[in-house]
Amino acid sequence: MRLVTLSVMVPLLFGTIVLAYFPAQMQASAQQVSEQRVLSLVRVTKAATEPGFEFNDASFMNTSLIPLARDPDILYAVVLGQDGEAIAQLNDAPHPPLPSTLARDENGLHVSLPMTAKDERRATLQIGVSERALNAQVSANKRRTVSITVLVTLLSIIAAWLIATIIVSPISKLQEAARHLSRGEWSIGRSLLNTNVPTTTRNEVISLTHSLSQMADSLERQAQDLERSNDMLEDQVAAKTESLEVALLRAKAAARAKGTFLANMSHEIRTPMNGVLGLVDLLLDTNIDADQKSMLNTVRYSGQALLGIINDILDYSRLESDKLELAPHNYSPQKLLDSVTMLLRPQIEAKGLVLNLDSPPLPAVLIGDSFRLRQVLLNLLSNALKFTHKGTVSLRFDVIELGEECHFRITVKDTGVGIAPEQLDTLFTSFSQADSSTAREFGGSGLGLSISQSLLTLMDSVISVESTLGQGSTFSFELVHPVGQEQPQAVATDARNLSFSGRVLVVEDNMVNQLVVKRMLERVGIKPVIVHNGAEAVKAASETRYDLILMDCSMPVVDGFEATQRLRRDHGCQTPIVALTANAMHGDRERCIESGMDDYLSKPIASDDLHAALDRWLSQPGSLTNDV
Repeated sequence: MRLVTLSVMVPLLFGTIVLAYFPAQMQASAQQVSEQRVLSLVRVTKAATEPGFEFNDASFMNTSLIPLARDPDILYAVVLGQDGEAIAQLNDAPHPPLPSTLARDENGLHVSLPMTAKDERRATLQIGVSERALNAQVSANKRRTVSITVLVTLLSIIAAWLIATIIVSPISKLQEAARHLSRGEWSIGRSLLNTNVPTTTRNEVISLTHSLSQMADSLERQAQDLERSNDMLEDQVAAKTESLEVALLRAKAAARAKGTFLANMSHEIRTPMNGVLGLVDLLLDTNIDADQKSMLNTVRYSGQALLGIINDILDYSRLESDKLELAPHNYSPQKLLDSVTMLLRPQIEAKGLVLNLDSPPLPAVLIGDSFRLRQVLLNLLSNALKFTHKGTVSLRFDVIELGEECHFRITVKDTGVGIAPEQLDTLFTSFSQADSSTAREFGGSGLGLSISQSLLTLMDSVISVESTLGQGSTFSFELVHPVGQEQPQAVATDARNLSFSGRVLVVEDNMVNQLVVKRMLERVGIKPVIVHNGAEAVKAASETRYDLILMDCSMPVVDGFEATQRLRRDHGCQTPIVALTANAMHGDRERCIESGMDDYLSKPIASDDLHAALDRWLSQPGSLTNDV
């Protein structure tokens, strides 16, 4: 319907525009033609009259004006002197004064042209022409134009209406049907296509209707096929999702199994290592000769090396699962460098190497994770020691910029075997070494550099390496640590003069570890009571009052976590409980604290760590024996 209305309105609008524009245009064109005609007439008359004016012959000028009398439209013709008086005149008709060369009033068109003689006399030829005939002709033309325009407009409206009815209306229905079909509204689209087409419609429209109907059939079949395909695809996606969920569950189970395996292996290895290193430390404090002491130091070094490998594996597991976090604190950079070099100097000197430490005056205190920084330095220095047979190993600390923060660079350089250029790309890959012969000749897990790189990534840094095969390697990295406030230092206490008092209950199932902890406590004046599992610990602590409980976590019958919960929940025990555990995985410390324990010591237990724990829990006010 909109198309029909539009088809009718277009010719109507066109006719209106013609009626409004063309009559006025026709009038203007007729007036322009009249002006040109009169100007030409005046010029011709001026040319005929000028000789009479040149010779001042009025009769000649009057004779020159007589031919104008044959034109019925001539109103007047006059030659005016400088004083405005008529020198020659066609008739007595009045002539109005002209302000310009051409003027038009209700009587007609008036034109004047100047005339000049050689003696510089001047005159004006003025002629008036009536426009009655022109106006009559223009009016007649306007009437004819209006009549023709109205007739043409009516014919156009009728033709447009017929065309819209015969062609546009069916096409409009086809358009509406196509719109519904495009939306998938098949029933509505088909009903519009099945509407009877007028008999006057051309065959092309009928053909288009049939084609669109066939296209609708095809589209409907394709839509149905697509819907079935979508259903099949959804089923496949659901099946794939289910399989992915199963794979994810299996991966999580594998990750849990891996974590459990690492935790168990850590516990199983750390438990005997606690006995080995603990007994070695105890033996080193006894009266032994130099050879025995040398052999015991070798045993301790080997045990610490094995413990280092275990720690590397645990750190790698934490880094792999993004569970290792930095713990910034105040530390002395000079003491950190001294402790690292002091630890490795005996091994370096044993190989006949020279250890160089080069550093400027350093800030007294920086804020950062010195434990992880120390771990990186030990890894890099241990590598340098491992791959250097002669020459030097150098540790250099350079301050790049110092203000509220200290921007520094640490460099470890050796004169060892060096690294081939093609092997640099895999240098920081986990469990990889330069080649297979490296592992056979030098040993190692291949985790040190990978862990160091990951730790430095946590610190927003990266290791750079330069190496020449056969000449040595240089590893360096840069860090920015805030400058901290120097704190008053506590007076160091000789561990051999330490002495504690109080009743201590040791809960430990391993006989060797029982012996180690017992001897460590006896050296500082404590004679502990030892039980073998958590059930015995609950019974002992509920019957006797203790100042401190050292609780192993993994034990038969009742483990340390459940024993602690029973003591806190069922017996109201407030005695400090310190975990003694070989578990060192991420979350083990948190689990101990959540179960009700107060502190945490990881096996192998170092004497200094044990003394610090005793000092924390046996030196507090009110640490006297409390009722259970």
